Amino acid sequence: MYRLTEFTNDMQDLLDPFFEVCLPESGRLFNPDGSHKDIRNISDAYDKFWCLFDDEKLIGTVGIKRISSDRCELKSLFLLKDYHGLGLGKNMLNTALDYAREQEYSEVLLDTLASSKKALSMYKNAGFEETEPYKESPFAEVCLKMKF
Repeated sequence: MYRLTEFTNDMQDLLDPFFEVCLPESGRLFNPDGSHKDIRNISDAYDKFWCLFDDEKLIGTVGIKRISSDRCELKSLFLLKDYHGLGLGKNMLNTALDYAREQEYSEVLLDTLASSKKALSMYKNAGFEETEPYKESPFAEVCLKMKF
């Protein structure tokens, strides 16, 4: 049974092992002391963060981070490879977008790698469009935005 739930501090210890498996599956290296240091302190790094479970196993994550009063960033949308193609990523995306709308953000931004073909397709099907870079990051090969 799949369950998407808001992050609570008791889930913190599940994140490192999840990202150690999930990030390499998508061609990334997990760097908890560098580019992924935000997952070490979810409560401070994100406005809202969700964890997707298959029974008790963490299988996916997604977060929203405030950029300004009217803009936010979709962050850390990851799903273990064995769960791709089931609509779970789309459900996590929709949950995050619903939250952004409820908070009255007018724009959601995200960045990803050009090699993330499935993710790019999902984002574009949801209504995201390519945009100029909005931050400096070596991992921001493709930047997307959605306006509400």
